[in-house]
Amino acid sequence: MYNLNKNNRALNSAYWNSVAERIIRYPLEQNIAEYKREEHIKLIEKWVGSLRNKTVLKTDLFEEALGQDHFLFWMLNQTHQVYGMDISFNITKRAKDRTKQLNCKSNKFVVCDVRMPSFKNESFDLVVSNSTLDNIYKNDVSGALFELRRILKPKGILILTLDNKHNPLYLMGYLIEKILNTNKYYLSKCYTLKETLNLVRQHNFIVQEFTFLVHIPTPFNKLALFLTKINKGLFDKLIKYFIRIFSKLGSKKTKFLTGWFLALKLEKG
Repeated sequence: MYNLNKNNRALNSAYWNSVAERIIRYPLEQNIAEYKREEHIKLIEKWVGSLRNKTVLKTDLFEEALGQDHFLFWMLNQTHQVYGMDISFNITKRAKDRTKQLNCKSNKFVVCDVRMPSFKNESFDLVVSNSTLDNIYKNDVSGALFELRRILKPKGILILTLDNKHNPLYLMGYLIEKILNTNKYYLSKCYTLKETLNLVRQHNFIVQEFTFLVHIPTPFNKLALFLTKINKGLFDKLIKYFIRIFSKLGSKKTKFLTGWFLALKLEKG
């Protein structure tokens, strides 16, 4: 079991509870959030195939609690053994409440810390950690990876996504928010492919594939939010049109410069 550094316990349940309470408006425009959701679903289908009879864990519930970019509810229709965890009681409760609103099958929600997940060894066939480890202190990332490997079954798969440092627009916005302290929650760092590969290989993960996800220029999200505030119905088709155009960047050789997230398919080695 990884021992959490005493100095790094500030990002605890109380902190993330307060984040949930502060967020009045979700930071993604609805159409962009839905595009992000589809990107993650397509990736899971491509890299894992059928989830039937697999035991699956998603390592945070921010999207399920607050946004339209949720995909845990989709996984519920693929297999009955789906767990969702979050360090925040408030976020976990809101995610659970949404299963009723969306008429989803019931799944297992657990309040726990990705740095110290309360699961037995070798519990899961698949763990999806979507932009979770880039919201904890960087000193704790190695320990979190140790724990995620511990709870994976032999030959189990970890789909890991992290904020992409190769994307100049994304990185610029990220750094500006950190400097001005305007982001709604803690930002740790963006990652390059090289440093991520070095990190996961230290924990005996086998890198099977990697790619880059969500190819929307970040200023476009703010523009889309502004336009929908003026008149959602009027600008909805226009926003969807540009999303279709931008999504084509994901098939280009330059996709590492346009994706918001670096995504890796890792096997427990």
